[in-house]
Parts: sequence; C-alpha cells; structure tokens
Amino acid sequence: MPDMVIVGSFLAQLQPFASLFTARTFRTFQVLACGWVLALGRHTVTMAVRAANATQWKHIRSFHRFFSKARWGLDQLGLMLVRRIDLRVTKDLPLVVALDDTLGRRTGKTVAFASMHRDPLRSTKVRPVFSWGHLWVVLGITVRLFDKIFCLPVFFRLYRSKKVRARYKTTYRTMPELGAELVALVAKAVPHRALVVLGDGAYSNHLLVEHRPANVTVVGRSRLDAAIYAAPPPRQPGQMGRPRVRGVKLPAPGLQADAKGAPWQSLEVFVYGRTVSVNAVGLPQVLRQLCTGPVGPIQATRQRSKANPLDDLCHKRPTDPRGRSERSADSKAFKSLVAPSREPTSHRTLVHQQIGRDL
Repeated sequence: MPDMVIVGSFLAQLQPFASLFTARTFRTFQVLACGWVLALGRHTVTMAVRAANATQWKHIRSFHRFFSKARWGLDQLGLMLVRRIDLRVTKDLPLVVALDDTLGRRTGKTVAFASMHRDPLRSTKVRPVFSWGHLWVVLGITVRLFDKIFCLPVFFRLYRSKKVRARYKTTYRTMPELGAELVALVAKAVPHRALVVLGDGAYSNHLLVEHRPANVTVVGRSRLDAAIYAAPPPRQPGQMGRPRVRGVKLPAPGLQADAKGAPWQSLEVFVYGRTVSVNAVGLPQVLRQLCTGPVGPIQATRQRSKANPLDDLCHKRPTDPRGRSERSADSKAFKSLVAPSREPTSHRTLVHQQIGRDL
C-alpha cells in the first residue's frame, strides 16, 4: 500500500467491503476510495491515483482495469452500503431514497454505448440543447451528517437509447424501468424498513408505482389539472358485464383547491436548507387515478412567494378492502397526466404525487 495522508478510521470503514473483492483487488479499491476523498480537482481515476500518492505503487493501467476486468460487482457493493446505512438509521424512521438521472458528457465517436441526450444544464425552457455522452439512472439514500443532509449514490444503471439497443441487438428499457429495478433492489435488501422514493416527472408513472414492493412509497411530480375519478361503485347482486375500473369523474385537484371555502391553512416547511411559509389545503375525497388504483387524501400546497410558486399534490393510497389486484386502465392517459405543464412561467405549477402505504 502506498503512503497516504488519511486517517486510519476511514480505512476501517472500508473493511466490511473486503468480502466483495479478492485480496489484490481490495487493496486497489482502498487506494481509489482514499484518492477520491483526497482529490481536490476533477475526480477522475488518474486524479484519484495521484491524490493517493500511488503513481509509483502500480501502473496507472491497473487502476483502469479495476473497473473493466476485476472480479467484483457494483450491485453487491451497493447492497453492502445500503445495509450499513440501515444499521445507522433509527429503526422507526423510513429511508428517503432519491431517484434521478444524470448526464456524463463524453467526446469521441468510439465511446461505448454513448448517444445524444438532452442536457439539462445547458437547455432552457425555449431552446433544448443535446450533448454526447452517457445517461445514468442513479439511486441514492439521504443521510444526515454534521447537521447537513447528503445523498449517497448506491445503485446505477446506464440508459441506452433505442438506436444503441438496436445496434447491439438488445432489449430497449426506459428510464422508469431502470429506476423500478433499482428501487426493488433496495426494498429487497431492507424489507423491514419503509422506503420513501422521491423522483421527478420522468418517474411518476405506472412503470414505477404499479409493481413496487409493499414497503415502498413513491413521491413524484404530477399536475393540478389531473383527470381523477371516484372509486367504482360496488357491484350489485346479479350484475353482468365487466367490472367498472373507475367511478364518476371529479373536478381536477386544482379546481378543488381554488374553490370558494377551501380550508387553506398556513404551514412552515423546511425546503432547500431554509424554512419557507406555505399555504396548504387537504382534499379528503377517495379518488382513483387512471392506472394506479385507489388513492386516498390529497393535499395541495402553495408557496406564499408569487415569484416562485410551489404547488404540491400528494396522494396516499389505502389498502383495497376487497383485496383486488391493481389494474392498469390507460397508460397513455397517465403519461399525459404527469407531463410538464405548458402554462406560462408565472402560473406554472409543480405537483407532487405520493402513492404508497406506509408514509
């Protein structure tokens, strides 16, 4: 091992991962982990090796081969990290899981599995910008350390476009499908723990919420003009025909929230490191989305600042007393329900949809 300027307690934190590697590979893993902590510039493999003072210990190619040919699994490493986080979180608290995608820009036409993706940092509301590179679906767990909240990434999946899939003759998988796979890994690793999965509009659809594990609650982006329906009426004795999937159509949540006499109340919430004042209203009707089964009370909130409105819509789905399985009625309609709003910026709303059992 090279001489590294790092506290011994950090190396002790890496020892539980030794069973996932061979002896030689684990030493390489220790050097790279310490190098990433000590690196001050870009956290590339070369910068990590230089920060760990390991340029004379091994050839630089051996560190790159650690990712391409070494015998270890990324999912197994993530599962071990999830279990260690679970041991340090209070038993009665849920794990807050963040699900999102991130673009890694690359240059050159010979980069494996690379394609053109929309660049969220360079794009504007009027002009989208596309960049060449890799699009990763990342799942992280939020933890509180040193009076701050950090999100530790634990699982990753590389999104491959339809053109890339066709070139390599593999099955195409969407980002929500990859995200659902990552959520299932975490839920299986800690079945005793309630999970609250946070995601944006790209993951607020039936692919993620319909077949999720029993201990998972999904909070995502939806719309205030969503098409919502009452629960279907009970079947009458001797009634023939296909059972109804939903009941009568109800006013949109935004209309219910803006109705005269809506019970708005003032709340103080902690958002992005600061406390803000919001107005909240509860809509207690039992509703049914187009493809997610019955949902429970809805709560819409609006931030007081007119320059940056914050509107949330939260649902909680109760257990179906009849024990029926959830059925998809119209996936296309649900996709349009979670699509971004086309309203002007001053009136645009952000809507969050919460579907689950244990929140």
